[in-house]
Amino acid sequence: MKINFRINFILTILIAVFSFLSCMAQNEFPTAKNSSVKIDGGGLLFVRPATTGGWARGLNFHYTDMTGYMALGTHGNNESVSRFYIAYGATPWTSGQGIYILPNGNTGIGTISPSTKLSVNGIIKAMEVNITTDGWADYVFKPEYKLMPLSELETFIQRNGHLPDVPTEAEVMENGVNLAEMNVKLLEKVEELTLYLITLQKNNEAMKRRIEFLEENAEQ
Repeated sequence: MKINFRINFILTILIAVFSFLSCMAQNEFPTAKNSSVKIDGGGLLFVRPATTGGWARGLNFHYTDMTGYMALGTHGNNESVSRFYIAYGATPWTSGQGIYILPNGNTGIGTISPSTKLSVNGIIKAMEVNITTDGWADYVFKPEYKLMPLSELETFIQRNGHLPDVPTEAEVMENGVNLAEMNVKLLEKVEELTLYLITLQKNNEAMKRRIEFLEENAEQ
């Protein structure tokens, strides 16, 4: 019985040694300070712990006093994966101080629970933003477009406190603004204003000609 145990133990050690040597054949491990790890084939595998409740697995880069760190890893609860994170803090997987990717592909910057493909809790600064829309507001200049008379527009504004087809302040505060839709809507209002000005100019010119005609006839 003892002999079988020793044989099994020796075989286990030999298998572990051969496995390690086979890894060494492909990978390079640090042999001195400031050296690096090279993995030529395969990779690092982080396994969910066999426990209930919340868990996190990944690479952590600590301060020397261990008060906080940058980390890259996966966070979950019980059997489910909650998010992948690259973040900072004592608990980077929930600190909100980094980038978080959910299993459905939603990505958050500064938020651990992004509700869209990209959610940013903060200010975005960019050289250029290109927004795709389903249409543009040039339909205002088509002959069949019905321009609201100014008298009706005045009544609408007095009654509702905002322009027609433009969200109210309360709606914007609650739901935010869709930039693509709002740009189209603002252009629509600019083009309507242009039509109002053209009509006003025509009326003024017609009134001017009528006044000149009346003045000429009055002098005769």
